[in-house]
Amino acid sequence: MAKIALTNLEKRFGSFVAVESLSLDIADGEFLALLGPSGCGKTTILRMISGLTDATGGRIHFGARDVTDLPPYARNIGLVFQGYALFPHMTVAQNVAFGLEMRALDRGEIGRRVQSALETVQLTGLAGRLPRQLSGGQQQRVALARAIVIRPDALLLDEPLSALDAKLRQELRQEIRRLQRSLGITTICVTHDQEEALSLASRLVVMHQGRIEQIGTPSDLYESPASRFVAEFIGKSNFLDGHVGAPDEFVTKSGFLFRFQRRSAAVGSRAPTSVGFRPEKIEMGRGRNAALANHVEGKVDAITYLGATTEYEVRLPSLERLTVHAADSSADPIAIGDNVTLSWSSEATFVV
Repeated sequence: MAKIALTNLEKRFGSFVAVESLSLDIADGEFLALLGPSGCGKTTILRMISGLTDATGGRIHFGARDVTDLPPYARNIGLVFQGYALFPHMTVAQNVAFGLEMRALDRGEIGRRVQSALETVQLTGLAGRLPRQLSGGQQQRVALARAIVIRPDALLLDEPLSALDAKLRQELRQEIRRLQRSLGITTICVTHDQEEALSLASRLVVMHQGRIEQIGTPSDLYESPASRFVAEFIGKSNFLDGHVGAPDEFVTKSGFLFRFQRRSAAVGSRAPTSVGFRPEKIEMGRGRNAALANHVEGKVDAITYLGATTEYEVRLPSLERLTVHAADSSADPIAIGDNVTLSWSSEATFVV
């Protein structure tokens, strides 16, 4: 296991800057997720860390070791790809053993390590099967076993679950997190799936156009986004445009006044900006909740049943629309066309 340090890392493809002067420290044993839309630079960063792509500038350190100019095989990393990359003509055990054989370990040690790795990913009964005889989830477990069996300094996951169905993704997310915690491997996962990143990682890096937009714990990024981009990319948010008036008050263009407690450092007083709040933080009813700081009245325009919650679209007198996520209330159901009051706290309100 190793601490990973990226210093002024950069990658250019001709005049296009894929990653711009990025510096980042990943702690020994940490699970970090690189999150962002397609083309943001997250996969390029992972490929530079692995050695599959050369950096245009900057340095990469694993602990005290500078690995910037080393080939992938000399970096002692475990790689898991979206497409598994298993050898179709080899059995499960042979696939897992491949990296150890390339390192010329003796047969006894290889056998012991393969057995241990298969036990870790719960595939001991499938050692003799070929990849085509396995489900997608089982193939991904084989890929994980092959990555950890070499006892890597770092485990790199490139969209590891995107080829699987939703139920299996959820199961394997839990399995990957359990595996990472039990082994204590420094792990970096690239994904565009916000739910996957929030559930797996202890810290997230949101990327945008080759730069870091925000770094923090899942709760930091969800509750206190540093920009509108982060707030929109991680979860759903309602936004109303306006400006900051008093230090803890936001005035919208349509004249609503809302109190807030979270404010991006980039936002200046009276500068045009936005106030945001999450749909599930809003309390909807026939009257206002006096215990909450912010209130607005509106009319329900649409209702969508989502299973655990119901989504309501509420039109304000200003014709702006807000989304509310609420549990069903059979005692006093809300219908389309009903007039409602929305209430939420200043703690749930952020300015970006």
